[in-house]
Amino acid sequence: MQDSDIAEKMLATDIANHTANDEALARSLAASNGGMDHGFGRIPEPTSVPSDDTMLHVACEIGEHEIDMLVDTGAQMSVISEHLAAQLGLLSKLDRRFQGIASGVGQAKILGKVQDVPVKLGHVEFSLNFSILSTNQHIILLGLDLMRQFKCVVDLERRCLVFGGFDGVQVPFVTSARQVVSSPIDTILAQGRRAAEALRARDPTAARTAFHTLGIVLKNIDRHPNESKYCCLRGSNDRLQRELFAHPEIVELLRLIGFANDGMDLVFKPGTPLVALRKLTMAGGLLN
Repeated sequence: MQDSDIAEKMLATDIANHTANDEALARSLAASNGGMDHGFGRIPEPTSVPSDDTMLHVACEIGEHEIDMLVDTGAQMSVISEHLAAQLGLLSKLDRRFQGIASGVGQAKILGKVQDVPVKLGHVEFSLNFSILSTNQHIILLGLDLMRQFKCVVDLERRCLVFGGFDGVQVPFVTSARQVVSSPIDTILAQGRRAAEALRARDPTAARTAFHTLGIVLKNIDRHPNESKYCCLRGSNDRLQRELFAHPEIVELLRLIGFANDGMDLVFKPGTPLVALRKLTMAGGLLN
């Protein structure tokens, strides 16, 4: 057996056997539509959820926030905690017709469901449904219900979750779960990091060339923010088409820092703040 096969089996075993309490909550939803019981009793508060870097997470955007979502093929339903739903502004969409009890190791009240939540994963936006658990823990979990709906593949070799079958949209796994990003500039940088990581994962060679060219473009704008020859990226320019515009991740980065469409061109208009642009190009930034 090859070392890569052994490593993959060990990783799969670790994921299957981890015993963190957030998995226990997820498993409690697996039986009979989440173990719902409409006769409510007293609901013990779930215990704390430890961080575990062996779990699989994907970065996603909900509204103005970026957060990492746990991917759990053992959970029948996708869930989000009441605490996190409140942070993300989702409780106004709560449909209480789907109340119940999640029973398993301990119990948690299911307050209802939020439906058709716009969630951006990679460069594609999906409308996802989540059951809301009555807990103050920081939990968001992608279960089998949504994975089946979107024909997801958990690809351990490529370290990504694929939507739409093996050749579909790849969403890279992140190494550890992070909290909600609330600062506007930090949100831009977090979104930019995701775009950069996606391009590096998809085509490392093209990424190096694209980031080199993009760095030159942005540094010229920083030095000459009011000169149109630096601030207008011509759609008719062959090199820009090949090295920048051909990659949706680069186009997303340009839009994040303030570029706007002007016909076939992308323009950094006079007066656009330079803060995000400078943070991308500084030492240790996304392009370095």
